[in-house]
Amino acid sequence: MFNPRPLEEFIAQVTSNEAGNKKELRISNDAARKIADSIGYLLLTLTQSQEQIQKLQSDLQKSQVSEIELQGGKF
Repeated sequence: MFNPRPLEEFIAQVTSNEAGNKKELRISNDAARKIADSIGYLLLTLTQSQEQIQKLQSDLQKSQVSEIELQGGKF
């Protein structure tokens, strides 16, 4: 399950550092691991969602009428 807290904390740290004109940001290995795990989870979820969207688009294209033929008859 995705936990956004590590990313929120990282963003807050970056924002704080920028406000203080600091040139470096140091984080613990534990915090870095949590951030990496969160990003990895998001990438996996994004990839799965993209694959699902592509499959749905393909299914939709297959189900749409692509050619209509009319017989005119006589006037």
